[in-house]
Amino acid sequence: MVAVEDYEPLLDDALTYMPFRDQSKTIPRKLQGCIIQSRKDVLLCLKVEVYGRSPDEDPQAIPDLVTPDVRSFKVVNELFGGANQVMIGTSTWNALVTMTVILNHGEPATLATLWKFKHDAKGWSGVKLAALIFHTIYLDEELKKKEVTKYLESIPKAGKSRKDDSIRATLEKVIASMNDNEKKSFSQHLSRELKSLAEIINNEQSKLNKEVFGPKVSKTINDMNSMYFK
Repeated sequence: MVAVEDYEPLLDDALTYMPFRDQSKTIPRKLQGCIIQSRKDVLLCLKVEVYGRSPDEDPQAIPDLVTPDVRSFKVVNELFGGANQVMIGTSTWNALVTMTVILNHGEPATLATLWKFKHDAKGWSGVKLAALIFHTIYLDEELKKKEVTKYLESIPKAGKSRKDDSIRATLEKVIASMNDNEKKSFSQHLSRELKSLAEIINNEQSKLNKEVFGPKVSKTINDMNSMYFK
């Protein structure tokens, strides 16, 4: 039986920082229990191949397979070995996802898609502005300091919660790290502040996914159980 509560989404946690040299057997076992997003698909990982990023620790290393940017990991679906493959990259290891089950064809809330959930909300909030920033980055568009500053100034300085205050403080640090017009690649300082911002709004993404996509994923898994385990 496959139970959705037995699986966890792939987020920024200890797994994505595990050193390949010491954890080469643990990493693939943990990845087999992950739900990941690849483009518009939500996938349940069943089988993966994990490689180190350095030939010194892994003779089969593929150093440039996938390089993470503003988060500790990155998931791509790109041409590799003559076929499109889902790949995961971190700073210490890479993985090829060789067997999956598609759970639903929707767009979960991620750094790249959160703006679609927030752009219709009235007024501006720290989460909405953060969503716009990451949406712009993932579209490879120019990030303008003047525009980001203007939106931040329209948000009340007295937040409704500590989280609001934390997001605002981090947004101020992001702006302070920006040049007038930013395009990839970002400076180390700006990348660090963007990573902090991503970690803060992680709860917002998780909440949306639990409310919107959790039921869909559960239904798909229950349908699978009904089909194969009558």
